[in-house]
Amino acid sequence: MKKNHHKLAFSLIELSIVILIIGILVAGVTQSSRLVRQMKLSTARSITASSPVNSVKDLVAWYESTSEKSFLESETDNQALLRNWFDINLQSSVKDDAFQNNDANKPQYGFDEQTGLPVVKFINQDFFNMPDGTIPFNNSPYTIFFVARTEAFCPCGVMGSGTYGANNQTNSFRYDATAGIFFNYWFNIDLVITGATAIKKMQIFTFTYNSSSREGFIDGVSKGSVASSNRASTAINNAIGVTNNIEYMNGQIGEIIIFDRALKTEERKSIEQYLGKKWSIKVS
Repeated sequence: MKKNHHKLAFSLIELSIVILIIGILVAGVTQSSRLVRQMKLSTARSITASSPVNSVKDLVAWYESTSEKSFLESETDNQALLRNWFDINLQSSVKDDAFQNNDANKPQYGFDEQTGLPVVKFINQDFFNMPDGTIPFNNSPYTIFFVARTEAFCPCGVMGSGTYGANNQTNSFRYDATAGIFFNYWFNIDLVITGATAIKKMQIFTFTYNSSSREGFIDGVSKGSVASSNRASTAINNAIGVTNNIEYMNGQIGEIIIFDRALKTEERKSIEQYLGKKWSIKVS
């Protein structure tokens, strides 16, 4: 009997040691994962700080998800609800901060599966409002960049503004329920581009308007253009994550950059190269 007691005691000690070792290994893996994430975040912040964005004139607003100034610190835990997405534009002392005061519609702070970088997630009719006039309106030219992905084929609104239902009075950007299609629509006066991978792939979308034509790019490649002029979009209903009040984003957005002029080709390419480097997206 004594021998059996000794064997039992020894077995319990061995089991305790094994559990301790597993705990140490799990803690080590967790700590290592956190360290890797912090290194990636630090690199992304460095790339952001040295980007050409703030040096290109006529920047209206810049929503970016890795900066320490983008969100309230208390809201930077995974799945935390976001009250604000702060504009980090350094060219203006007046900021066009995005906001959502209704808990039921607040987007979430989360992480991109591929890069491990923070993103804003839109899950169930989540969206941000923006100050009127943030998105260029009337017939003003623009260049707008998005880094985004959707989780399903859907009419998912990335960003929009204006008087919906009135022809030529909106300026909105959304995926289509049909695979590969993305719109910059002024309501019944649309630029339709193809090549958008609608499921679980981050892509860079660029749209330009120079008062006579619009052009859309995906990952730096031109995907379509259309003669356009005399837009009469209004300054109201500015939002991120919804268009036409019913086309809700189902996915994530990492970055939005808005200029109120048509950038020169080299300026556009320099920003696309910055976004590609940061978000690990191949840019042509």
